[in-house]
Amino acid sequence: MKDISIIIPTFNNVEYLDECLNSVLEAGKNKNIEILVGIDNCEKTFNYVNSKNWNSLITFYYFENNVGPYVVKNSLISESGSDKIIFFDSDDVMCDNMIDYIFDNLNTYRFVRPKMFEFIDVITESMKLGEHACGVIGIDKNLFLEYNGYEPWPCGADSEFLNRMSKNNITCFKSENELMYRRIHNSSLTKKDETSLLSPLRAEQIKKIAMKSFKGQFGPLDKINVGNFKKIIK
Repeated sequence: MKDISIIIPTFNNVEYLDECLNSVLEAGKNKNIEILVGIDNCEKTFNYVNSKNWNSLITFYYFENNVGPYVVKNSLISESGSDKIIFFDSDDVMCDNMIDYIFDNLNTYRFVRPKMFEFIDVITESMKLGEHACGVIGIDKNLFLEYNGYEPWPCGADSEFLNRMSKNNITCFKSENELMYRRIHNSSLTKKDETSLLSPLRAEQIKKIAMKSFKGQFGPLDKINVGNFKKIIK
C-alpha cells in the first residue's frame, strides 16, 4: 500500500503542469507516494502528456467527457492505493514539507486544510498570504467515500463539501504554516468570467448550499458522481 495518494485534475494548463508535478515529487521524496493526474477531456493536455517521459510515480488518466475537477477527484479515488488522499490542483505548487505535514496529521485528524501563499507568475519573497485552501485538502479516504465525495458541479463543490463536513462536526485540522503556493491567473476557476467568485453560476451554487443547510441536508450525497476514463499507457 502507498503511504499517500495525490490526485490532481487538469484542463488546458500545460504551461503549469511540470512545475506542479515536480513540486509534488520533491515534497513526496520521503514517502511512498503515487500521483494520479486526471486529464479532463482536453486534447491539448493529452498530446502534451504523450510527448514526454514522466516519472514512474505519475499515472495519467483521460476522461471521455469534460466533467469538471470535482468529478475527476471523485472518480480517481477508486484508483488510489492509499487510505490517505491529497487533492491538489495542477496550477499550484507544493512546499517541500506539505506531504509530510499532511501525512503526519492524517494520523490524528481525518481532514486537513493547508494554509497557502498566493502568487502571480513567479514565486517571490513578497507573496500575498492567503487563507486556508478549500479545494486543496488532505483527507481520510474512507471519510470521503462515506459522504460520497463532491457534488458534480463545475465550481463551488469544495465549499459545499466543507459545509457538509462542518455540519457533521468532522474536525478539520488547519495548518499553522503555509504549505503551498496558489497561482493566480486568468484561466483559473476563480478568475474566469463564467465561474468567477462574482459569476451567476457561483451565486447559484451559494443558494444551493444555503438551501441544503435550511433543509438540514448534511448527510452523504445519494451517490458518488463519477465519469468514464481510461488509463494512459505509454
